[in-house]
Amino acid sequence: MRGNLKLQIAIDTIQKVAKAKGLSNDDITNLLDVAASARFSDAVNSKLIKFMLPNTRLSQQIIINCISWICTNTPSPEIQALLCRWMVLVFDVIDAKDKIHSLYGVIFNFIESDLLKSKRRKQEVIPSLSSSSWGQDSGSFNVLISETTKVPISQITTFDELLVNLDRLELPSQIAAVLQSPFLQHAVSCTRDENIVQRLSFWLYQTLHEELLDCDDAGNNPRAEHLLQLLINFTEFLQEDVPVSESFLVKYLYVWNGLDYRPYILRLITRFRVHPFQRLNDLLLEPLRKLFFCSSVYFKCQLIYCLTELLRHYLEVELPKHRAAYTRRKVGGGGDATDEHLEMNCDSMFEEVLDPELAVDTIQQLIVFVDDISCVALQQENDHTLLLYHVFSFYELVSVIFRTYSIPFVSVPTPGIVYRAMLSNNAVALCRLCKVVCNYKEEFNTMKTLEHSSLKGNLKEGIKILNQYIIDISNALWRNMSFQGTSKTMIFDIPIDILERSHVRHINVIFSIQHHMALSGYSYNFLKETQADEKYHPIQIKGNIRIVYLQFLSNEGLNGIVEFINTFIKRGSSTSQKQ
Repeated sequence: MRGNLKLQIAIDTIQKVAKAKGLSNDDITNLLDVAASARFSDAVNSKLIKFMLPNTRLSQQIIINCISWICTNTPSPEIQALLCRWMVLVFDVIDAKDKIHSLYGVIFNFIESDLLKSKRRKQEVIPSLSSSSWGQDSGSFNVLISETTKVPISQITTFDELLVNLDRLELPSQIAAVLQSPFLQHAVSCTRDENIVQRLSFWLYQTLHEELLDCDDAGNNPRAEHLLQLLINFTEFLQEDVPVSESFLVKYLYVWNGLDYRPYILRLITRFRVHPFQRLNDLLLEPLRKLFFCSSVYFKCQLIYCLTELLRHYLEVELPKHRAAYTRRKVGGGGDATDEHLEMNCDSMFEEVLDPELAVDTIQQLIVFVDDISCVALQQENDHTLLLYHVFSFYELVSVIFRTYSIPFVSVPTPGIVYRAMLSNNAVALCRLCKVVCNYKEEFNTMKTLEHSSLKGNLKEGIKILNQYIIDISNALWRNMSFQGTSKTMIFDIPIDILERSHVRHINVIFSIQHHMALSGYSYNFLKETQADEKYHPIQIKGNIRIVYLQFLSNEGLNGIVEFINTFIKRGSSTSQKQ
């Protein structure tokens, strides 16, 4: 087509008219058909697309025609990419968008093209907060848009202005700007417009995929870190996870090495929505379990902490929200007026109601899951101090679930965790174990007042296990009868001939509060401060001196042990035991 004078004149004429006063919908339709039909070279077609400047509201049918042309694969990939950019450019001057909204899945499928979003890497990952009605120029394009009665979000500077104009806000052209605008986050969270959610979801999924999975410098991408931090801030503001973020996270976890962006990924996990447990296990817990057992003790600690915060999120946010929403729907379905309090508290940008009984079952099984992996991890890591700390932080939450959150179930830790802590050389672990047992005692006492048929069997079994823990810990720490107690025991029931072959002297006192290897240092310091004799031995702490020793342990911060003794030991009979 070189030397085609008529074509060149036509192109020049179109350019002059488009720049001077814009083109009508009919003119743009004709240019689109010519440019997308591949009749001319890409150089000519790209010029025609750049001249498609509207002088009035653009008919959404033109956008639909544009999408149809792209789907035929008649235009070259370069022209398809240019048409996608053109649709973004004119988005705010389209006369209606109801039909376009139903085609978002098709539109965002085009973004998979390598020719699009390579250019985008050179720009900021989050678009700036801008509105089509706000500009410095007074050209026809800006005048056209400024005729609307909407108030651009970019003009809002105070929260009062946001409240006054909430119903008149014009959201930005690129909804992803919500991630870095507090005003926009408030505005979006108050809307029930599914199109806004859909726009944000498509953009977010594609951007996460591009920055975390398709990026060559995975694990060392400041853009990805910035995006993840903004996403975390957004989920913290909403107090719920963004479903598309959750979908991407599920996909990412199956290829995650446990190192890249670890703080951000674990933080996002703590906001994971509640699902029936089998689904939660398949989506989230199973890939985490595989990473857990092949990673360092520090990753194990971080993951236990992450799951503790996930449990807290379920208890404080997810379960109340689903309870309120479920009750509202049930009441509303019966023809009665809904409770305004329930209506207010179950508001969710991404509402998906789950039966509260299924949510409670998920919480119970999540606790069992953490208990199982913690028990194995303690064996793997030889009762590492930091790991013990995080395990008992988890159980400090579990042991007050009923009194704090009114959830009628109880889940005591397995013997593998209790006795490893009781026999360890870690005084803090022993102290926290005693505190957790005291918490469970209060929990069971409160639950006994309930008349709940589904609770009785669980309550009876839990009390039985807890009583056994109390007997064994009491016999070991205070009564000096670890291996000769008359009550049934879980771990101290060892035949006498085996005990004799161990050649351990005074075997029944080796786990007492004065001889226990986790507390021997404290008993030495106590004797050094209180005894005149320079020869110190834990056997000197006996009779009423043990009461003073308890106060010493309390002063040293081991309040859990003291609370346990004061709660479960009758002093009159205990002090008469033989040393």
